[in-house]
Amino acid sequence: MDLIKVNNVTLPHVATYTVGWYDVSRDSGRDTTTADGTMILNVISQKYRLDITTTYMTEAQLRAFYAQISQAPTMQVTFFNPYTGTNVTKTMYRGDRTTQLRWAKSNDDIMFEPNTIALIQL
Repeated sequence: MDLIKVNNVTLPHVATYTVGWYDVSRDSGRDTTTADGTMILNVISQKYRLDITTTYMTEAQLRAFYAQISQAPTMQVTFFNPYTGTNVTKTMYRGDRTTQLRWAKSNDDIMFEPNTIALIQL
């Protein structure tokens, strides 16, 4: 099963991902309340954020994973949307990335902890 595709290529080593679905409000989220207490929402758009967690990876697998999402500042990302029950494709950018070394026997034998990265819709 292709969990996530980036520019139409399956992203390797994905263990899990979380789909966030957010409302973008006019006035930067400072929605107003009328005198009688009725809240007025000024939703102008809905955006997605994927928080992806990888499997444990070797150094070569880690480089391959990040090479696929570092080619350009934005990418076309296809994922299963649990809110609609369909696959969707959105233009996204990558969030911060960190990597933690699990163990190393030598430069050719390195293992990394699962990584987490956010892909955020423009």
